[in-house]
Amino acid sequence: MTGGLDPKGVVLRWASTDEASALHDLYRRSSAMSESGRLALTERPGMVEPSLEDLDAGRVRVAAEEGRIAGFAVSVRGDDGRAELDGLFVDPSAWRRGLGRRLVNDAASRARDEGASRLSVTANLDAVSFYEALGFVVDRPVDTDFGPAARMHRRLG
Repeated sequence: MTGGLDPKGVVLRWASTDEASALHDLYRRSSAMSESGRLALTERPGMVEPSLEDLDAGRVRVAAEEGRIAGFAVSVRGDDGRAELDGLFVDPSAWRRGLGRRLVNDAASRARDEGASRLSVTANLDAVSFYEALGFVVDRPVDTDFGPAARMHRRLG
């Protein structure tokens, strides 16, 4: 599957806590593909995504393809009703096949259904054009523990 088309045979579902190890491995493979990700892995080798708290709380959606986890997204809701895409990782072997797009659109749809008017994300600079292609706009530059990033949002409505 090429372009921005939704991949066929991919199932989006909630992650389970017994999948933590597989998700952490996918996180490391995906993160290692960018300079900022490699730096983060080097500086914080114990840091993993998603957290066990996120898994326990039902904040993690996975894209499963032929029974294999090919990507995941972490979404959180603030007390003020705001929706945040807190993490998006796709296995590098599945890049450019629409999985990331599908996970983001799923997070946006669920947030809208729960009453949120916008979905926000802090995007590393390598991912800004990806999010812009999905309707996000840059609010402002931000500094993170992993370097410069962009604070972005997408209106839901």
